[in-house]
Amino acid sequence: MRFNMISQNYTASSFETHQRIGRYAYRLVLPPPMRRLHPVFNVVKLSPAPDDPIVRRRRNPPPPLELVDGEEEYIVEEILNSRMF
Repeated sequence: MRFNMISQNYTASSFETHQRIGRYAYRLVLPPPMRRLHPVFNVVKLSPAPDDPIVRRRRNPPPPLELVDGEEEYIVEEILNSRMF
């Protein structure tokens, strides 16, 4: 059985800090459902993720939709890459 932090609504602030390990890691007091996880985490894993991880990136708005038979559709100009599994 795998534990999913998102489904349990846990955040880094949900855990008590037990001990600082070095400059960039902390040992946390984890709840019983997470007892199988290693309790030492890097500070990067304990801080909230930025809204946009690439600084000053400009996101282009999606192209306008076209109505075909009353349904919204995009027109594909070319396929850049594909994979088959």
